[in-house]
Amino acid sequence: SGRSGSVASIPETSDPGSRFPLEAAQDLDIGSNDVQAYSIVPENEFFTVSYQTQSESEMHVDLILQKPLDREEQPELDFTLVATDGGSPPRSGTTQIHIVVLDVNDNAPVFTHKVYIGRVLENTPEGSVIVRVVANDADVGMNGDITYDFSQAVAKYSEFAVDPKSGEIRVLKSLDFETTQKYEFSVKAMDGGGLSALCKVVVEVVDVNDNAPDVVINSFYSPIPENTAPGTVVSVFAVRDQDSGVNGEVSCALEEEPFFSLKPAFKNYYELV
Repeated sequence: SGRSGSVASIPETSDPGSRFPLEAAQDLDIGSNDVQAYSIVPENEFFTVSYQTQSESEMHVDLILQKPLDREEQPELDFTLVATDGGSPPRSGTTQIHIVVLDVNDNAPVFTHKVYIGRVLENTPEGSVIVRVVANDADVGMNGDITYDFSQAVAKYSEFAVDPKSGEIRVLKSLDFETTQKYEFSVKAMDGGGLSALCKVVVEVVDVNDNAPDVVINSFYSPIPENTAPGTVVSVFAVRDQDSGVNGEVSCALEEEPFFSLKPAFKNYYELV
């Protein structure tokens, strides 16, 4: 028996019934008797074999695709083609068939999360990475190469930039919690074949105690007669702080003042008496 090999590259989108010639099949050393049968060993669900004689010295063998291929499921197939002649006793020859399934851009990118949340202090330095988005693509080569960008609908945000290769989202300018507490936008992942996916990014700005309290005088009684009765309200004022949480909680006290005292009126308001 003789032994050789053949490689066939077949696109994964090939339709069932497609025929693929095997050039190496004609090199099988099986003597002068005509080939009577071809078979595939072991049998597989994807291919059958067809044989026809073009002339006395030329024979063509085709593989016929039986069902759709999927490179992501099975990128390669290997089997043996056996040819048997009509001699007595019959002789057989074999050739190894290696099928390479060619990738077609049939998979869009898929993000690992639908929503990515990043938390950033409002005084975070420019250029700092806030959050990273990640998408995967089952295709290979350029069909699986992913680039990231903001979706066109969110180009209005100049505070952030996304790295087209790594998916890292950086802050470009200082953020102010007192102005904006949360940003929401979409990031697009696109593969080399034009298929894309979207994810949502939420950036939460964390308050930093960067605002001093303000004192706003609402009323002030001056000058004060020297016979003013104790307990008389001399002034009403409010205190406020633009920070949030404990950073925005304000307490008031007088420093070593024997003649006056402070009384809380209502929230953030005080009376000087």
